[in-house]
Amino acid sequence: MGSLIEYSGLATKIRAMQSNLISREEFEEIANLTSVADLFLYLQKHPGYKHLFSNMDASEIHRGDIEAFLRFSTYRDFTKIYNFAGRKQRKYLDCVFIQYEIEVLKRYLRNILDSREDATLTVVRNDFELHSKIDTKRVAESATVEEFIRNLEGTAYYTPLNNLQQTTPNLTLFDYEMCLDLFYFTTMWKSKDKFFKGEELEIVTHNYGMRIDMLNIIWVYRSKKYYNLSAAQIYAFLIPIYFKLRSTELLALAEAETIDSYFD
Repeated sequence: MGSLIEYSGLATKIRAMQSNLISREEFEEIANLTSVADLFLYLQKHPGYKHLFSNMDASEIHRGDIEAFLRFSTYRDFTKIYNFAGRKQRKYLDCVFIQYEIEVLKRYLRNILDSREDATLTVVRNDFELHSKIDTKRVAESATVEEFIRNLEGTAYYTPLNNLQQTTPNLTLFDYEMCLDLFYFTTMWKSKDKFFKGEELEIVTHNYGMRIDMLNIIWVYRSKKYYNLSAAQIYAFLIPIYFKLRSTELLALAEAETIDSYFD
């Protein structure tokens, strides 16, 4: 009964927010649009997204701009839920917030390693910095990956990225992004036991465990299908957490000689 009372208000808030999500029928309408401008005009009228694009001109919008705004609109939703949550719930949400910080860090890394990427964060910067320990201004001004990592000193991301930098030669954007992803999932997997017990812990464990299993399955497939990596290389990139899939089963997937044998 205590848990029901504790979560009932938050569940009501989330259900109200869900009413503004894009429906299946609306996704089908979007799929039939023929240009970025058409998509922009569609979203500009949609109740869930019109606040993001109300002051923008369709003739000046680019695909990357829309993607950035949509990506960080989820952070606005997170903020609404966080402000409505109780103290216990906020402790867990603080861990969930890591995924937003990692998304920001990935964009900055892409800006350093790929000049085509625009890492501006004007959409959320002010609100984001109220919740984050990352000095986004300093990180955004990093000219090299080495400087980028130095500017993260004092945050949870410094140690894993610095260790990677010190121990692995010829690093690519993929390596840095995988490092951040592994940090996120291992942190979430460990933190769940601090905040939940009983049925709550079972639900959270199932949700994250299934997500991790599915990501590992997908990453093995992509590694074999598109990158022709060796089994050892593939295994090094997997999330080292095993839910329904045992480590031996993941190793067998990584060692499959063909895509057909992988599916078998």
